[in-house]
Amino acid sequence: MVERDSNYILLAVPAINASFFPLYLPEPSLANTGGYRFNNKGEIVAQYSPIDIAICGMTALYYKEQSVTSLNDWFIKNPFPIGKAWVTCTISITTNKDLVINTLSISEWELLCKHNSKLYTLLKKNAPFTFRTIS
Repeated sequence: MVERDSNYILLAVPAINASFFPLYLPEPSLANTGGYRFNNKGEIVAQYSPIDIAICGMTALYYKEQSVTSLNDWFIKNPFPIGKAWVTCTISITTNKDLVINTLSISEWELLCKHNSKLYTLLKKNAPFTFRTIS
């Protein structure tokens, strides 16, 4: 997955096997995925964000939750999930003539988003529930 926003490019997100998580989610639609979607040969397809799934799934496993049936409801009930510290993504940042590639936890990216609206926009687009608000 490569997502671009200005000088920021999301290069890598978690590769997960969601079958290990206690997630029982309905078929993806723009309403229940937080608006996350991708372009499949010109067709816009709703899908769950791999970042949102990883954070919810890892946190639910850690706390031994029996089942999660709605990402929206789960993130409302869990505004500070521990999974943010465990899930990483890789972003390239271009400034002037410099290129920096960083892999950080979602918690670390969240801290940087507080001072960078373009970075926040990129991450919110790719993890709409995780980056619903920055506290």
